[in-house]
Amino acid sequence: MSEGLHNLKPAEGSTHRPKRIGRGIGSGHGKTSGRGHKGDKSRGQTRQGFEGGQTPLHQRLPLYRGTRHRNRQLEQVGGGI
Repeated sequence: MSEGLHNLKPAEGSTHRPKRIGRGIGSGHGKTSGRGHKGDKSRGQTRQGFEGGQTPLHQRLPLYRGTRHRNRQLEQVGGGI
């Protein structure tokens, strides 16, 4: 077989069939579609960073202060040796 980009294909056994969710009991991923029963995770309503009622990490950490010095211009003072 001639080489070329149009003849490339994945190595044997390296690809998998896509998981078809919600296509009946016989598929193994039917009914609840792999999400389990009840709860926010099954309903898809938890926001990013939610920790189940515990104070989230971004609220527990102190405010990040002192960023104004980054763009300050530095100049040499005296003693221009």
